[in-house]
Amino acid sequence: MDNRTPFGNTRDDRALPRHNIAVQESARSSYGRRNAGAMSTRNLGSSFVLAAALTSSWTGVRYAEVGLSDVLLALALLVFLVQSGLGFRRLRIPLWYFAPPLIALVVLGVGTIFLGSDGAADGLTFVLRLFLSMTVVATLVSSEGDTFGANQTVRVLRFWAFGVALAGLAAITDLVGLTDFSVVISRSTGERATGLAFHPNSLAFSLTLAIPVLGYLVSRSHTKLGALLWLGVVVVCAVSLYLADSRAGLVVGYCALIATGLILINSTRSRWALAPVGLLSIPAYILFVAPFLSTTRLSGDAGTAQSNAGRTEFANEAFRSFAANPLVGSGFGGGAGVAVPLVLASSGGIALILAYYVFIARVAKTIASGERGPARSLFLLSALSVLVFGFLNNGVSERFIFWPILIAASLLADRGFSEADVSRRASP
Repeated sequence: MDNRTPFGNTRDDRALPRHNIAVQESARSSYGRRNAGAMSTRNLGSSFVLAAALTSSWTGVRYAEVGLSDVLLALALLVFLVQSGLGFRRLRIPLWYFAPPLIALVVLGVGTIFLGSDGAADGLTFVLRLFLSMTVVATLVSSEGDTFGANQTVRVLRFWAFGVALAGLAAITDLVGLTDFSVVISRSTGERATGLAFHPNSLAFSLTLAIPVLGYLVSRSHTKLGALLWLGVVVVCAVSLYLADSRAGLVVGYCALIATGLILINSTRSRWALAPVGLLSIPAYILFVAPFLSTTRLSGDAGTAQSNAGRTEFANEAFRSFAANPLVGSGFGGGAGVAVPLVLASSGGIALILAYYVFIARVAKTIASGERGPARSLFLLSALSVLVFGFLNNGVSERFIFWPILIAASLLADRGFSEADVSRRASP
């Protein structure tokens, strides 16, 4: 009897005899191999998922406001539906996956029909973006895990992290003159680095979310070479984060980097080093961090003052829009804000705020219920980064946002997944 949740098994497989676990894993892996003639079709679906994950942070790679990852997500969903109909794939779509875009659609209808709100076209675009970034990504991730198991889910996570690193690497190569992606990338104006993203804040957001994920991939590496390669990717992301010069990215991203390091140290025999590291952090801040921050927008310059003035104006407009219609907002044409809660409140009111954050809370609860260990801590850090960064910037429905936490929920809800699968560093 199949008693899997959308993110994995509800039954604790570790309580079963080892023979039963082996039989269950054999059945799961053979699910996707029932028909040898369908191999290419199944590979096509998984290939679209990997490509969508890889390019999700490339928000500047688009044509006529349609991003490359949007097309890949739509194609992946279409192929998955066909595969499910043919019996080659497990595909379950719980109603709560639809909560944010469905509530946004209801709010849009109420505002347009009964309140005379404007921005119907903008509202439909917003609904579609929520559908792609939340509903579709959740569906694809859970289906890959249910059909092919945890190894495939981790593979999707690797592609997502590598895509973020490539977006950051493009910022570095542009800076040193090796490349000029401005020729082919749709991006905002300004001197700050954007890499393959449309805006520096978008690049910084993806890099921030990638840092805990990369920490997990470092810890999961079974060879020193693999760990070193992922550490190299961490360095690329840290440098790119500096070049993006997003204040939210500098604060949240580097805090996430420090927290990731502490979590990894605490998971090894080197946890004794936590106290000395804490003591050394104060002089390190005075000697290195403070001078470093003085070269960024956190130090405050003319451009920063202008940005602050604009952000204050947008925030006030968002509060006015929310106050006019607290329940459903003032419509997507009049919606504004420089932070995710303000965007949601001004556009869709309390209804949309609840739908959006209940979705995140549901995913975070699944992660928190997983086996205790560094993986759970790192993924909870990623979920926290989504929330904190959202309070400082207005990235509501970027297609890269929810991949890490949805993959984490899929992994940690699978009771067959164990921290024993994570290669821990037994020595410094």
